[in-house]
Amino acid sequence: MFEASARWLIVNEEVLNELNVFPVPDGDTGTNMGSTLKSIISAIRLPGSSDNLSDVAGSAAGAALLGARGNSGVILSQIIQGFAEGIKGKTRLNSIDLAIALKRSYEKAWQSVSNPKEGTILTVLRESVFAAYEKAKTEPDIIIVVDTLLCEARVSLANTPNLLPVLKEAGVVDAGAMGFVMILEGIEHLMKGGTLPELSDIKVKESLKIANPLNLLTENYGYCTEFFINTGNIGLEALRTQLLQMGDSLVLAQSDEVVKVHIHTLHPGAILETCLAYGILTRIKIENMDTQHSEREAALVKKPVAFVAVTLGEGVRKIFRSMGCDTVIKGGQTMNPSVEEMARTVRSLKAEHIILLPNNGNVLFSAEQLCTVLPDINIHVVPTKTIPEGFAALMAWNQESSIEENLRDMNLAIRRVKTGEVTRAVRDTTINTSEIRKGDIIAITDHRVLGAYSDFISASSSLIRVMADKNSTIVTLLYSEDIEECIAAKLEQNLQMEFPEFEIEVHHGGQPYISIIISVE
Repeated sequence: MFEASARWLIVNEEVLNELNVFPVPDGDTGTNMGSTLKSIISAIRLPGSSDNLSDVAGSAAGAALLGARGNSGVILSQIIQGFAEGIKGKTRLNSIDLAIALKRSYEKAWQSVSNPKEGTILTVLRESVFAAYEKAKTEPDIIIVVDTLLCEARVSLANTPNLLPVLKEAGVVDAGAMGFVMILEGIEHLMKGGTLPELSDIKVKESLKIANPLNLLTENYGYCTEFFINTGNIGLEALRTQLLQMGDSLVLAQSDEVVKVHIHTLHPGAILETCLAYGILTRIKIENMDTQHSEREAALVKKPVAFVAVTLGEGVRKIFRSMGCDTVIKGGQTMNPSVEEMARTVRSLKAEHIILLPNNGNVLFSAEQLCTVLPDINIHVVPTKTIPEGFAALMAWNQESSIEENLRDMNLAIRRVKTGEVTRAVRDTTINTSEIRKGDIIAITDHRVLGAYSDFISASSSLIRVMADKNSTIVTLLYSEDIEECIAAKLEQNLQMEFPEFEIEVHHGGQPYISIIISVE
């Protein structure tokens, strides 16, 4: 099922990307969902992987989270996590088992979104899953239940523009919901013997070659496991033979009716389960030696705080570094870094606290999953959704304040920033009865398209007038990689003349896709 859904969705990635345009060039839903599915396939194709139903689902869930990119990828990973939880321990599924697992998928996905909206993948998931659940109560044929799931998903997908005005205005259905329908279509093709495209380009990632992809243990040290077995005299050699198959550095010490066990293992639970057969266990102590080793290393050079920003554009990256960012992860509009990529960067930093600035609404959701993936690291995600919000958050940092005070101030600072964008439409559409043609210069703020303009100056001017209020004092513009410096200089000169009451700053951002990013503070 996972392979079939991956084959069908990935071959249609561009269809989903095209849907994800309103008409801003933000088309990455297909890429993000496809990347998540590729991570799953890489994990379950690993040599020696279990064919057990529950194990395959568990491996898929862990790999999905690590490989998730963007909101759509993270939501998909939560759907798969819920499914894995719903079938845990099972070796076979009947139709009602499948329906129950699907219900858990919906519950997990809905809970994962802080502000769920109707008209998205969550709506389609709920309506299709509950239809399938009702069908499964009386229908033992799994194929019929899946047919019901897919039919209801298609009906619900067609209704998404009626629930989300922005979809209706753009004349499209929700891209994430369409991706979910494509996943179901792939599964139906599989069950009915249909032809599916091959994915010969998917490579097995050795980095995913771990029993549970959510376990970030490096396998260098493992868990130091110590306890006592209260028992009569037992044959230590039999116990020793068993335990040596599950770890190393084994020490067994027997005194009267007590045996002390010391062992280094990757699976302390299996050690305890084995030893329970010999007697009562007491004074159990399990320590993660990887964490201890990392902490000892880091303690030598640890700094109090490290800042990480996610962004695109060489100019923008330079500004973030100049403001004190330790690391800048390449990513943002249409290029969302995966959870695994961000986790790798965060793990490399030696600091007591990590402040992460996602600077894009589609990266924020992935960033928030890091606390689950790296529970031993103090990660603080400041919910910056734009580059100017990231700048404002860094400006609010005060070396003399506590981490709690700084996080509060950073969150307050990003609320005081208004962000707008000037870009070119990538498709024909109608916004508020205004016709917008492909290639038109458009101005956007607060997810609202103001209209089409003849040039960058008039579009920028219109945005500033909409965003500014009596408390505004500073206007900052970041121009893209495709705008020449002479045009940027003319833009600055014209805006300074039009808005003498503001301090106007223009910088080369070098960001792709968005011609000009404007902030008003």
